[in-house]
Amino acid sequence: MTNLRRTFMIQSIGAAALALAGRPVWAASLQESDPAAQALGYTADASRVDPSKYPHFSHNQRCSNCQF
Repeated sequence: MTNLRRTFMIQSIGAAALALAGRPVWAASLQESDPAAQALGYTADASRVDPSKYPHFSHNQRCSNCQF
């Protein structure tokens, strides 16, 4: 590797680290009282889902990776 290429690679890694450093890893939790959450039927605890209101919900769903 030439010096110019090595310098470019080191600076690229540093720039990528700086770009990612300011971003939060986890977003703030959504409140269940939020109108958008109520419209989608969002609940923080899946054990409180009303099965008569949401018949497609099953207890083996993995809700821990919700992007909402």
